[in-house]
Amino acid sequence: MTPYPLTGEPQYLEARGLAGALQGLADAWRTAWTPRIAPDPVTWAEGGGVILPAGVAAMGRGGRLSFALRPFWRLVLGWFADPETQEIVVPVAAQNGKTTLDIVIALYGANWLAGPGLIIMPSDDHAEDLVRDRLREIFRASPFGESLRPSDLRLGGVTFPGGGNLNVFGAGSPNALKGRPARWVLFDEYDEALRYSNAAGSPFERAKTRVRTFGRLGKIVATSTPTLDDAGIWPLHESAQQWEWQCPCPHCGHFQTLELGNIRWPRNESGESSMSPDEIVFGNHAWYECCECHGKWNDSQKMQAVAKGRGVCVTPDRPPVRRSIQIPTWYSPDVSLSSVAAQVLKSLGDPEVAKQFRNEWMALPRTEIVRSGSTDQAHLVTKCVADYQQPAPDWWRSDDPPEAAPWVRAITWGFDVQGSEVWGSAIGWGDRGERIVLWAGKFVGATDLDDACFAFRRPWIIQGTPRKPVRGMMDSGYRTHAVYRACAKTPGLMPSKGRVDMRDPMAISQVDRLDANRRTIQGRTELVVLYTTYWQDQLAAALETSPGRESGAMHLPANPPAELLRHLVAERKKQVKSRDGTLRYQWVAHDPNNHLRDCLVYATAAAGHAKCLDLAPPRKTQAPALPQAAATPAPQPVPPHPAPKPPASVLSRIAAARGGGSTRITTRRL
Repeated sequence: MTPYPLTGEPQYLEARGLAGALQGLADAWRTAWTPRIAPDPVTWAEGGGVILPAGVAAMGRGGRLSFALRPFWRLVLGWFADPETQEIVVPVAAQNGKTTLDIVIALYGANWLAGPGLIIMPSDDHAEDLVRDRLREIFRASPFGESLRPSDLRLGGVTFPGGGNLNVFGAGSPNALKGRPARWVLFDEYDEALRYSNAAGSPFERAKTRVRTFGRLGKIVATSTPTLDDAGIWPLHESAQQWEWQCPCPHCGHFQTLELGNIRWPRNESGESSMSPDEIVFGNHAWYECCECHGKWNDSQKMQAVAKGRGVCVTPDRPPVRRSIQIPTWYSPDVSLSSVAAQVLKSLGDPEVAKQFRNEWMALPRTEIVRSGSTDQAHLVTKCVADYQQPAPDWWRSDDPPEAAPWVRAITWGFDVQGSEVWGSAIGWGDRGERIVLWAGKFVGATDLDDACFAFRRPWIIQGTPRKPVRGMMDSGYRTHAVYRACAKTPGLMPSKGRVDMRDPMAISQVDRLDANRRTIQGRTELVVLYTTYWQDQLAAALETSPGRESGAMHLPANPPAELLRHLVAERKKQVKSRDGTLRYQWVAHDPNNHLRDCLVYATAAAGHAKCLDLAPPRKTQAPALPQAAATPAPQPVPPHPAPKPPASVLSRIAAARGGGSTRITTRRL
């Protein structure tokens, strides 16, 4: 152990003379070489070692720290002091005091574990906020801060009296994990740090090389809200010795892990929710049901059960070198059961809200990478429908409308405009999620745009009745203003543009269009801006799904063009680094011939914009599903142009993508 520093010799000489000074030196020498005995971290933290000022504390309103309402953090703190445990992984939902836990672990390490310690925040901005808004205030209020000035705490680090050192860096900083030994390393929001890291390789593995100098005394802690199932904190959790926090039932005493499926709220005879989310929250109508005696818990009883809970190892066959515990948000005393139930209802039919709920409430990852199906032509051939033949390449020139598959209820189009040709594809949609490629091909020549618009306006025979497509989207990357003019003359056909850095599935932008003499035409044109990654995922999930009327599977005609199969497998989903250094998954073309795939993406987005079909991709993870409850049906949309209206069963469906349901209106000139 590192000794205390020798201090105080001049005072001994002045006050006690030579004899006293010698005795003082002897005492100082003896004290210096007496090892410091590190206290239990829970006892130290809750016994006044850390004082949380008001406005900083997530666990209380300031004053002495207490884990009484979040006792599972005592388990994690105990692991940090356990010599058998070198790595701690905590996938945790929001509103559970994660950052406060990280601060306590870091301050204990700096005070009692001699040697340098690192806090790695997602970015430099996060690091500066932590130092300025939290750590310095805790320094001022806590006993250990008496020997330190708050200004001493910098991103470069501060040394504590016991020999420990605390450094705070952003994951993108070149000094974060480069050539710097550390006794312990703590990652706050590890998944975000992974995105911002500029270096190749896992930050967790790089941290292991930093603590290797200290052997078994080194510690690594990673806490984070999970994001993806194959990256970030979740693979670390799956390979660890896993623990659960089990709570006793207030009625029968049975210990159990609190599961989302046991959170209940009023339902009607058909099993659908009888209340809106706001009604559930306002009236506090949700409860927890014991898995053993089926007794009902209210929020107060839930908090008492959590406080009396215990940590249980569910994978005792794994070594304790790496330990992990997952904490969903309903363990928090600040989150009511009714708010959880309301969020479940809001997530039904809305993939973006469901994604957020899964990550930030359930503390579970999502499956983001689409794997084998859409990249295998042999798999695509199995999706061909024997009783449907694609029309001839120039069918739109014929006076006889083509006939769609018998179960089709609505049709959408997608067009990809190139310099000398236009590619197009039509998708037929069933009333239970099934879909089929009705036609895919290209329009070539000087009139290719006119031919494409003419084909879009042509009706299809659906169960003996001619019906026009409900919506179409045309890429405006090439021949931009010509596309604007063509769409302006074709009701139901909208210009589109793709982006990879959006938050919503789509947005509407008002743009100018020019006439043939490049003069501005009065009036604005609506440009649909698409989050291409999202709609590519929708298409890929449909291509990979096994056939079935209710599965949302994509089918192909019995005679699919060879170029269609080639174009469908021309893209892969990969992790790429953006200009700001962040990592994201997006679709990348490994074959330039991907036009028909893009057409199908646009046609899928067109169905989302029309708000007439269920576009929710099938779940591919085996993690616990959300409780089943029905959402309130959305109002039926108005057709874009006079045409026979599809059946009400189609129009009553809610688009899971919220395509056009909540758009951002902007104005800009292209």
